[in-house]
Order: sequence, then C-alpha cells, then structure tokens
Amino acid sequence: MRRGLGLGYRPYKHRFDIREYRAYEQAKRDILASSLGRAALMSGGIVWRLSRDIVKPKTVTTGVSTSSLENGGSVIGKVGSDYLVDQLLSQEDEDVICGVYYIYTGIKDQVSDSSWWPKMYTWQKSGYNVGYWSVDCENFYQRRLKEIQSGGGPMTATEWRGRLKNKVTYTGKMMRYMSDMSDIVLEGRDQHWA
Repeated sequence: MRRGLGLGYRPYKHRFDIREYRAYEQAKRDILASSLGRAALMSGGIVWRLSRDIVKPKTVTTGVSTSSLENGGSVIGKVGSDYLVDQLLSQEDEDVICGVYYIYTGIKDQVSDSSWWPKMYTWQKSGYNVGYWSVDCENFYQRRLKEIQSGGGPMTATEWRGRLKNKVTYTGKMMRYMSDMSDIVLEGRDQHWA
C-alpha cells in the first residue's frame, strides 16, 4: 500500500506518543516488505540503516525483479549501448521510511516537516555521510532509538540539521568528488573502462 505525503498531516502543537511510533514502524515495514525493500537497502545512509533489520541482504544480490521494473524501474546509467536499470525509491517512499509527518504551523495552511529520523537529503548533507555506515553513525542511531523509546518525538528539519551539524563536515568535498567520478564511470565517459 503506497501512502501519499509521508505519514500524513498533524495539527499545530501535536504531541506524539509511542503509539504513533509503532504505527510509523508498521508503515515502514509495509514498504520494506515490498520490492522497494531492495531499493531501500541499496540507498545507503540512514535509509539503509532503517531497512537493515527488515530486509535480507540477499535481496540485493539476487537482483531486481522483472515485476519491480515494470512497476517503477528507472534508468540509472548507460554503458556503451546498454542501459543500467534498477528500482529507485521515490521521495514519498523515503519520507515514509524516515517517518516524516507534515505539521501545521498555525500560520494559515503552512506546514513544516517533522520526522522520527533525519530525511535522506539531510543525512547526505551531514558529516555522517562518509560513504559507509561508521561506528559514529551506529552510535547516533542507537542514541536516537533510545531517545524515541524514552518518549522523544519527531524533530523538525531545522532541528535535524542542527543535531547533525555537530558532526564535522570535512567529508563533503570528498563525497562530491566520489559522486562525480562514479557518474563519469557509469555514463561511460571514463577512458579507463573503454
């Protein structure tokens, strides 16, 4: 079952409780139990970690299924005359996996994002994004999980940026370089692979 707009809307000054966290976990499990589980596990970062306990690693190595390609396959690159196709998560899917709600701000129809976990985009811009799941990443994850279990609720995008900003972001330039080089190889512009 696909959901629109993350986990939905909540009223201004809504107070979250553990029941909503359990409902979020069920919505996350529903997505990860589908063919999207493989795409989530391959996404890396916080989405990978939120998927890891639900999706078996073997789903990655068995490859993408024909039915999942028919229902959302995307061209992810081209090598010579061959296209590389795989299933990717939509922003909507990532938002459900990260536990995103839309909270009315009290100003007309304006809403802000709040989530149990940082959105993938916020994670990717943080110093935790070092290309692999490090000990620091796991420590962050375990601390946040304990915080939620102790009654901590979703955080706004601004709060997440502030929390993740505490991690030194010296890796940003290196990660951009690695991403650019990967694009060159996958697009067949690297003479080394010709």
